[in-house]
Amino acid sequence: MLADKMHEDRPARRRMPLSMSTGRCAEDCSRGLWRAKIRVALMSWFFSAIPYLLAAGTIALAGFTLIKEWNEYENTWLRRSALIVLIVVGALTFVSLYRDNREKETEKQQATSDRRQAASDIEGLKGQVKIASDAQERNTAEFLNSFKGMSDRVATLQTEVKTEALQKKLATLQGELQKNEKAMAPPPKAELAFTFAPFTFPHAIDQTLVPILETTLPANQDGSVHVEFIIVNTTTVEAIELNVNVHICDVCKYAKEPPGLNKYSGMKDTDRGFAIPVLHAKEAYQTIGLDITPPAGASGFGVSFTFRCNTCVLTGEALGGIVHIAGR
Repeated sequence: MLADKMHEDRPARRRMPLSMSTGRCAEDCSRGLWRAKIRVALMSWFFSAIPYLLAAGTIALAGFTLIKEWNEYENTWLRRSALIVLIVVGALTFVSLYRDNREKETEKQQATSDRRQAASDIEGLKGQVKIASDAQERNTAEFLNSFKGMSDRVATLQTEVKTEALQKKLATLQGELQKNEKAMAPPPKAELAFTFAPFTFPHAIDQTLVPILETTLPANQDGSVHVEFIIVNTTTVEAIELNVNVHICDVCKYAKEPPGLNKYSGMKDTDRGFAIPVLHAKEAYQTIGLDITPPAGASGFGVSFTFRCNTCVLTGEALGGIVHIAGR
């Protein structure tokens, strides 16, 4: 009973309503956010004011020195001139610092604006290209389906028509529809192949090309290996405005710069590029020579190329082969 009485005499603990607790938490978070913003603003102001503080300190030090040595100037005109020069130099210093900060801020804003505009333009162009490509694909598919449907209907009518004259007319119409269907179909694409030299191109157009994808070559006294390969157009379609990138193994080096090849900006040290205006159908490009220094003790390495052109099959795979070093 004594415990019950003590429990009754103990003042009841007040519990804060949930809404008040949530509101206080939000208020505390808001205050903390404002404090953080104020600290960031103060730090930013401090760092931007450092040049002004340094200039002010230098000018103040010069002023103290001038005051200290004021009586040493016997000529009154000399005193005034020194004071005027100090004031003018101080003013010009602050004006110069202000202009520099303004120019840097303007350049920063312009750079940010240019990056945003460039990103926006790129996204817009991507969207336009995709829309145009999708529309072209839909139109081509619709035309092909329409021609195919008309050709099928003409074939059905041809079996139903009994007179010879009408059958000839329908046969002619069906042939024209099939020609139009072929004309509307997507054009064929050029395909390229890699082969080591020496390589004999097949004389017959319909003869199958068998590229050389492995070769064994000797190493020179300086450790380099001279490699020659050829790019071949294996199709009956011209490769127009061809851009080629040559690649050697990541741990290899060029013993000397390959003639006719360029190291464009942003390329890896193991890559070189060049352009071919036109590689005709069933044609082999001139032999490309590379002097490559593989890692010491390596028994072989890879050589390959990637390409893009206006009429080529789009592929992300590199075409290449393996060089085995003789005697290793």
